[in-house]
Amino acid sequence: MATIKRLATLDVAVEELPAAIETFRQNFGLKLADRAVQENTAVLTVGDSEIRLVARKDEAEAGARAMAGLWLEADDLDAVAGRLKDAGFELKELNVEKDRRVLAVDPVGIGSPWLFIFESRG
Repeated sequence: MATIKRLATLDVAVEELPAAIETFRQNFGLKLADRAVQENTAVLTVGDSEIRLVARKDEAEAGARAMAGLWLEADDLDAVAGRLKDAGFELKELNVEKDRRVLAVDPVGIGSPWLFIFESRG
């Protein structure tokens, strides 16, 4: 049976990106990743996992959930996709991101947030 191997990235929606960065750095001792801060995101490392802080863009997003996405690594993406389909989950097409296949699970089916499952690199 295919399994989820690890939590890779947790996306967290924040009101103020600079304040959120300082909160995570000062209170939890997290460090900015090498690619650190880009337009509306910042990446903090937690062991071999990441917390990606994503700034809300406007008032329409103000009510958005604090956790925007959960990234999980699987050892066999096709097997996981088959199991989720059999269980009735709505899946988005497999995409390629950073040389890996990514499966997006619709948040309506899982009660939110977005769930992204990617295949381990060989």
